[in-house]
Amino acid sequence: MAVTQAQVAQLYVALFNRAPEGDGFNAWVRAGANKTQAQIAQEMLASPATPPYFASMGVDVSTDRGYVELIYKNILGKDYTQDPDGINAWVRHLQLGNSRGDTLVKLFEVATSAAARAADPVAAQTFANKTEISAYMAQKISQIAQNNSGNYDYTPFQEIIRTTNSTNLTEQKARVDQLANTAYHTLTTGEDTVNGTTKADVINGVISSVVSQNTFNPEDKIDGGSGEDTLNAVMTTNFNGFSGGYLRNVENLNLTNNSGTRKVFNAEGVEGLRKVNIGGD
Repeated sequence: MAVTQAQVAQLYVALFNRAPEGDGFNAWVRAGANKTQAQIAQEMLASPATPPYFASMGVDVSTDRGYVELIYKNILGKDYTQDPDGINAWVRHLQLGNSRGDTLVKLFEVATSAAARAADPVAAQTFANKTEISAYMAQKISQIAQNNSGNYDYTPFQEIIRTTNSTNLTEQKARVDQLANTAYHTLTTGEDTVNGTTKADVINGVISSVVSQNTFNPEDKIDGGSGEDTLNAVMTTNFNGFSGGYLRNVENLNLTNNSGTRKVFNAEGVEGLRKVNIGGD
């Protein structure tokens, strides 16, 4: 029997605690055409992209307990302090020779059963909503954005799952719709070239005297293109204007001064700005 889209969405939530992008989601659905959900879970865990993702999240699944704690928290919302007996039982299930994929699917069956819904309806509905918003996001957003260093920005896909609860599915779908119409760009410590899209582009940067923290540089070349675009800049030092770089066709500038003292943003090299918002300490 083929793996369904809903089953792949469950796997993303349980294993990675994030929603999938469309390209990855559809690839796993195709891979599951003649496989079980447990087999696809095993393949996801064995994927070369999985260890670095877990490492970036501080997740250690090298032990049976570490793995069970991960999926237990992502499915049921409980950690070891809240349900040690339950987690210990699933660890024993693994130690009896069941694979991680089989164990995960069995936990899905238990967590979505009528008995589980009756015992903890909030947890059951939360997982159901996370599964649904996971599939919805895959339909709306096909790829994960990359910064100029080539690193993937998983934040929107993680945040949509983190903030989904038992009652806010409609609001979360509206949030995904907004994300689908927005392109995000994160500036780096090097010289960046950002070419905006036809969507609403949001560019994020930091103005800092600490070289390793500063991502908004005088040499950056930023063009928002068409659409209603926004630059968010957190300031802890002055910006003395562009020299070799520029900011063009970005309509909105949000400056956040977290230094506690007055700072200056020199607009030399800035073209097309219509609105400036100033906030912070």
